[in-house]
Amino acid sequence: MNSFTFNSSCIDLASKKIEEFLKCEKVTSKDIIRTKLMVEEALLRYRDVVGEEAGFRLECLKRFGRLRIELRVACDSLDPFASDTSSDNDILRGVLSGAGIIPTWQYKNGENLLVFSPKKKKPSQTVWLISAVLLALLGGGIFALLPSEWGIAVSEKIVTPIFDTFLGLLTALAGFVIFFSLTWGIIGIGDLSSFGKIGKKMISRIILMCGVLMITYVLLILPCFPLSFDGEASLGFSELFEMFLAVIPNNLVAPFVEGNSLQIVFIAVIIGIAMLVLGSKVSVVSSFVEQANNVVNLIMEGIGTCIPFLVFISLFNMMINGSISEVFGTWKMVLLLIGGTFFSMLVYFLLCLRKKVRPMVLLKKLLPTFVIGLTTASSSAALATNMEICDKELGIDKTVIRFGIPLYQVLYMPVTAIEYFVILLSISEIYGIAISPMMLIMAAISIILLSIATPPIPGSGAAVLIILFSQFGIPAEAIAVAASVDIVLEFFITAGELFCQQCELIQLSSSLDMLDVDILRKEKRGK
Repeated sequence: MNSFTFNSSCIDLASKKIEEFLKCEKVTSKDIIRTKLMVEEALLRYRDVVGEEAGFRLECLKRFGRLRIELRVACDSLDPFASDTSSDNDILRGVLSGAGIIPTWQYKNGENLLVFSPKKKKPSQTVWLISAVLLALLGGGIFALLPSEWGIAVSEKIVTPIFDTFLGLLTALAGFVIFFSLTWGIIGIGDLSSFGKIGKKMISRIILMCGVLMITYVLLILPCFPLSFDGEASLGFSELFEMFLAVIPNNLVAPFVEGNSLQIVFIAVIIGIAMLVLGSKVSVVSSFVEQANNVVNLIMEGIGTCIPFLVFISLFNMMINGSISEVFGTWKMVLLLIGGTFFSMLVYFLLCLRKKVRPMVLLKKLLPTFVIGLTTASSSAALATNMEICDKELGIDKTVIRFGIPLYQVLYMPVTAIEYFVILLSISEIYGIAISPMMLIMAAISIILLSIATPPIPGSGAAVLIILFSQFGIPAEAIAVAASVDIVLEFFITAGELFCQQCELIQLSSSLDMLDVDILRKEKRGK
């Protein structure tokens, strides 16, 4: 912890200390500059209040691989990055701080604490995944040359227990990830009326467009899968009514134990709405939900980095047991996932062309954000560029940008919804699970809700797939196959998601009469 005063030389010294720390941690030059500017802006705002003779404390930390820059200022409560508008909300601040756009802030024991969280460039999991697959094939090939009882012994005594333990941990956390993420999302939105017509329009379009794109694409590809119309697959009133009643749990524990996604979402929505109604009366509980959400997400993010290890264990076990043939049935899944991404992008691109903008002009404006998503597989990394392009190139009103981009980044994932459905259908076919009309209806409802409830963190996709597989009776080892495909295509799917989100914001702002079509139709600046 270093102490400084607010004179210009000390502020420069603090800025240099931050730069040296971030360079040592191999943070990109762009993020170093952004972090320094944010810290300097905060210090200048505090100096205007407390004067040059007052002091502040600065500490640069690294905890479990995460970088933190803590700034402490002893004065009256003051958040230097607080919004000037009364409609600021916790979801917006959470997304902006998570992306490194603004720091987190709290006032405690007479001090203002700002925590800046610059992001280190993370290596792609694709390399680790390829290595895991190659090692699994090599190890399985070696055991194929040895006596069969050796492979059986290794599988039963070592590999299977490790796989079951890791999968059990992932399964145990999956339900809590969905529950806390959705509950905190509802609480964070606050009173929906505070958003006015913009917020209501956003929420309704998120649900509608996600459902329309997913269902339309699934209907197009459904002939590629064998359907079952046996007795239990009938769609009578009693079956539909029973499905409706099954959403309501008998107790609060069973849904998490059984991985029943609809019941988990039901509980989260009921509790979230109840806490909204009670407001400040349950501030302590709201704080607990927020902190629990952060803790669970951090643990899940850590587990997510171990997915290649899970893939290795699972594929190695398949090789030993002679069931590796399931992996070779994923080619159709990959093609359909790529097709689903292109389908979503094409639909939105055609909708935007109705605004009488030339195709190449629109494409050039959408391309920069798409490229960032394609090269980083991170919507957070593209957040700053996304906001700038929506404002200066697409003609979207700043009010829509302020709420739309963070909200859509957390809640609107139409390509991910298509991905979940395609994986579910493909894995069901590979493992001989009947694809019935009732299953399709249940899957559609579950996936729309789960895609909205899924937090944008590494590992959350595996958590959702675990819940879906458990709900529809798919063997646990299938998660390795699904996770492998998810990791391989995550760059392309993230890019497609960002493309759709920008186009959706154009549609939303147009429906609200908050779109400057002259800016949208104008040639991209600098061209």
